[in-house]
Amino acid sequence: MLYIDDLPDFVLVEILCRLPRESAVQCRCVSKRWFSLLSDDYFRLCFLCVQDKKRTPEPTTLIFTNPKDARDFFTMSEQPLVAENQGRPRSFSLSFLPCFQRPVDTPDKEPIVVAACRDLVLCCAAKTSSDYYVCNPSTKQWDAIPSLSHQCCHEEAWVGFICEPYYYKKECREDGNDSRKEKSNTFQLNVESRYRIVRFTHSSLQQPSKIKLEIFTSKTGKWTEHIASGFSLGGLNRTAVAYKGNLYWWNFNAGWAIGLDIEHLKLRCIRGPQDDQFITPIHSYFEILESIKARSRKGYCMRMCQFSQNQNRPIFLSVWEYLEDEEANNAGKYWYLVGRVSLDWMKSQNPLAMESKEKKVRTLGFDPNNEDILYVQVRGYVVIYNIGAKTVKVVWKTEPTYDHVVYRRVVFPYMHPWWPTTLPKREQLRETSRRPSSNRDDETQRRSQELLGSSLQTFK
Repeated sequence: MLYIDDLPDFVLVEILCRLPRESAVQCRCVSKRWFSLLSDDYFRLCFLCVQDKKRTPEPTTLIFTNPKDARDFFTMSEQPLVAENQGRPRSFSLSFLPCFQRPVDTPDKEPIVVAACRDLVLCCAAKTSSDYYVCNPSTKQWDAIPSLSHQCCHEEAWVGFICEPYYYKKECREDGNDSRKEKSNTFQLNVESRYRIVRFTHSSLQQPSKIKLEIFTSKTGKWTEHIASGFSLGGLNRTAVAYKGNLYWWNFNAGWAIGLDIEHLKLRCIRGPQDDQFITPIHSYFEILESIKARSRKGYCMRMCQFSQNQNRPIFLSVWEYLEDEEANNAGKYWYLVGRVSLDWMKSQNPLAMESKEKKVRTLGFDPNNEDILYVQVRGYVVIYNIGAKTVKVVWKTEPTYDHVVYRRVVFPYMHPWWPTTLPKREQLRETSRRPSSNRDDETQRRSQELLGSSLQTFK
């Protein structure tokens, strides 16, 4: 009788690479042989090729924070919708992180999600802390970032987070019967996929127009400093948006954005939308700048929302899309209008959800898988606004509101790639540079690093 362990390695790999991702990762715990096979780059390349041939999607989920409980999260997407009185959407947990396990005295000391990029999430021990953690919720792997040499204990920072993909698709060329070489030429693993954290605070101002950027890169495991100039911090959103290798912070009041080329550390200012179809509003502010998939562009685009009002006229919600340098017209316009809707019209379409005034309306985020879908919070409801179809639909009723959260994001995109991103390993322990931690935290981190493959289910 032939058993599965009697199969040669290449046959076993061909079988296991056709399993779903979660099952394939968990199979590393079956035996030492399976752990070795499934930890090899060749298996991952085979697995990626299978997903590519099956055209398996790489969806992105929206993570919603709970404004009443900093340690509680849930996920939502356009489908499936949650029926009324059937509870809220699925849970999302970060309880494996030490900062989400410790008790706190006041709400200001609660841990927060700062940013997310691909399937990595950046968290902070508190909104005024410089104690950061980077984690992959799907694998429960995490890393404690070394503390800065100085501590800004009472000041909230502006933060950007960006990471490289774990794998890249390459042009596939025929190489005869050498299937191993063919697969290697189809995908390229970025085993040392790097991530970077950029932060700055009011206290880092060198002069009125100069600030000190504090940058951490996983390649070196160290913080470095860089002096930048030419912009003001007033009205800037606290969390940057990662888009095509750059980080963008936008201004709530004027709509202009600051772009940071993370490789060359060059800053540029992007002018806000210039509206030819709407006279200069007497009241205007901008919410959520976000990178989303765009069917029309066969890739990603960056969009921004604007609330505007003229005297004796209704309030309008406008959606703008960013144009690349080569697309901008001669007048230097970097934004074009995707859609506009009156809040009065939205109220008429769904009086139950739209019974409040403008100050109770807040845009939460674009659906990362559908460029037409925008999530909006109105009093006790989260609703979907379809920009193309001009429809409004209630998806969830909730008591908490996000009105008290200013200049920070409350919704984060979380990607589900074909293979999870692993955190780069650093050779030396950072006992001298990292913050003090308990023995329990050190043991938790050690086990997290060792048990990367034993993935626990993130979504309950």
